Amino acid sequence: MSTAARLIDFVHVEPGTILAREGEVARQILLVTYGNVLVRHDGIDEGTAGKGALFGEMAALSHLRYPQTVIALGYTEVAVIGARDFLHLLDSAPPLALKVLERAAGRQRVA
Repeated sequence: MSTAARLIDFVHVEPGTILAREGEVARQILLVTYGNVLVRHDGIDEGTAGKGALFGEMAALSHLRYPQTVIALGYTEVAVIGARDFLHLLDSAPPLALKVLERAAGRQRVA
């Protein structure tokens, strides 16, 4: 079994499940693997995201709070990894670390 497979849990959730709550300490990173989620900030719906959307990575690695609330719109599957495990995974897979940084930088340019 690969390092990633040992560190990641796949979770199936029902519609309306809150996956991340704005303002709570980010202790895990979420990757949408199936379904769609609603992204809400300051009580305002900002949009939706689907397969491949990553949430909480910068907040969890920086010991910060989730910057938005993420809610499952339908039956959804997410890959969940704890912040410490995520850091270990990035350390053991430099190409993955680069991809995460590129995505974070891209979001900063948009914001």
